[in-house]
Amino acid sequence: MIYCDERKERIDQLKRRVKEEMAKSPELEETDRRRNLRFEGYRQEWRGRRGEKSYKVWGTSLLLLVLLILVMLWIL
Repeated sequence: MIYCDERKERIDQLKRRVKEEMAKSPELEETDRRRNLRFEGYRQEWRGRRGEKSYKVWGTSLLLLVLLILVMLWIL
């Protein structure tokens, strides 16, 4: 639940930042502002998913290690 609350808080921060960014800097084109904000959002989303992927990598590595040990024991 803590992770979910932190994620909601981060999403709220990004939404506030979007509103602030759209309100200020009229010299920037709208597409440039949206592109920058979209990049920020994707980067934050990637940071959140990075932890999930590391568990998959560790799990797969452990499975392969166990299989290698079993094959080596079977050969001997």
